[in-house]
Amino acid sequence: MIDNHLDQLFKNPPERALDGLERDVWTRIDAEANSRRLSRRVIEVQAALVAVLLVGGLAFGSASPTSQPVTARLDVFSPGTPLAPSTLLLGDHS
Repeated sequence: MIDNHLDQLFKNPPERALDGLERDVWTRIDAEANSRRLSRRVIEVQAALVAVLLVGGLAFGSASPTSQPVTARLDVFSPGTPLAPSTLLLGDHS
Protein backbone atom coordinates (compact mmCIF):
# COMPACT_ATOMS: atom_id res chain seq x y z
CA MET A 1 0.00 0.00 0.00
CA ILE A 2 2.75 2.46 0.89
CA ASP A 3 4.65 1.31 -2.19
CA ASN A 4 1.70 2.25 -4.39
CA HIS A 5 1.58 5.74 -2.90
CA LEU A 6 5.32 6.19 -3.34
CA ASP A 7 5.08 5.05 -6.96
CA GLN A 8 2.34 7.64 -7.57
CA LEU A 9 4.50 10.35 -6.03
CA PHE A 10 7.43 9.45 -8.28
CA LYS A 11 5.27 9.35 -11.42
CA ASN A 12 3.57 12.74 -10.86
CA PRO A 13 5.66 15.90 -11.18
CA PRO A 14 5.71 18.26 -8.17
CA GLU A 15 2.88 20.77 -8.00
CA ARG A 16 5.31 23.69 -8.17
CA ALA A 17 8.97 24.11 -9.00
CA LEU A 18 11.38 23.71 -6.13
CA ASP A 19 14.15 25.68 -7.83
CA GLY A 20 13.85 28.76 -5.62
CA LEU A 21 12.91 26.99 -2.41
CA GLU A 22 16.22 27.54 -0.65
CA ARG A 23 16.33 31.18 -1.74
CA ASP A 24 12.78 31.71 -0.49
CA VAL A 25 13.60 30.11 2.85
CA TRP A 26 16.65 32.32 3.36
CA THR A 27 14.68 35.40 2.31
CA ARG A 28 12.05 34.62 4.91
CA ILE A 29 14.67 33.98 7.60
CA ASP A 30 16.32 37.34 6.82
CA ALA A 31 12.96 39.12 6.93
CA GLU A 32 12.16 37.63 10.34
CA ALA A 33 15.61 38.58 11.65
CA ASN A 34 15.10 42.16 10.45
CA SER A 35 11.68 42.23 12.07
CA ARG A 36 13.12 41.04 15.38
CA ARG A 37 15.88 43.68 15.22
CA LEU A 38 13.32 46.39 14.57
CA SER A 39 11.14 45.18 17.45
CA ARG A 40 14.11 45.25 19.81
CA ARG A 41 14.99 48.78 18.68
CA VAL A 42 11.41 49.98 19.26
CA ILE A 43 11.39 48.45 22.74
CA GLU A 44 14.71 50.15 23.55
CA VAL A 45 13.38 53.53 22.42
CA GLN A 46 10.17 53.06 24.40
CA ALA A 47 12.13 52.12 27.54
CA ALA A 48 14.38 55.17 27.15
CA LEU A 49 11.34 57.41 26.68
CA VAL A 50 9.66 56.00 29.79
CA ALA A 51 12.87 56.56 31.78
CA VAL A 52 13.19 60.16 30.59
CA LEU A 53 9.54 60.89 31.37
CA LEU A 54 9.82 59.27 34.79
CA VAL A 55 12.91 61.27 35.71
CA GLY A 56 11.35 64.46 34.35
CA GLY A 57 8.15 63.83 36.26
CA LEU A 58 10.02 63.24 39.47
CA ALA A 59 12.25 66.27 38.96
CA PHE A 60 9.53 68.76 38.04
CA GLY A 61 6.72 67.19 40.04
CA SER A 62 8.53 67.43 43.36
CA ALA A 63 9.32 71.12 42.81
CA SER A 64 5.73 72.28 42.34
CA PRO A 65 5.09 75.69 43.91
CA THR A 66 2.33 76.16 46.44
CA SER A 67 0.29 79.30 45.88
CA GLN A 68 -1.23 79.57 49.34
CA PRO A 69 -1.12 77.53 52.53
CA VAL A 70 -4.04 75.26 53.30
CA THR A 71 -6.14 76.48 56.18
CA ALA A 72 -7.11 74.16 58.99
CA ARG A 73 -10.81 75.00 58.63
CA LEU A 74 -12.64 72.05 57.00
CA ASP A 75 -16.28 73.18 56.94
CA VAL A 76 -18.21 71.48 54.16
CA PHE A 77 -20.41 74.41 53.11
CA SER A 78 -17.95 77.20 53.82
CA PRO A 79 -17.06 79.38 50.79
CA GLY A 80 -13.49 79.61 52.04
CA THR A 81 -12.77 75.89 51.78
CA PRO A 82 -9.45 75.46 49.94
CA LEU A 83 -10.83 72.89 47.45
CA ALA A 84 -14.23 74.51 46.82
CA PRO A 85 -14.85 75.21 43.11
CA SER A 86 -15.53 78.88 43.85
CA THR A 87 -12.20 79.16 45.62
CA LEU A 88 -10.30 77.32 42.92
CA LEU A 89 -11.86 79.24 40.02
CA LEU A 90 -12.23 82.72 41.47
CA GLY A 91 -9.60 82.78 44.17
CA ASP A 92 -9.96 83.17 47.91
CA HIS A 93 -12.06 86.27 48.77
CA SER A 94 -11.38 86.28 52.50
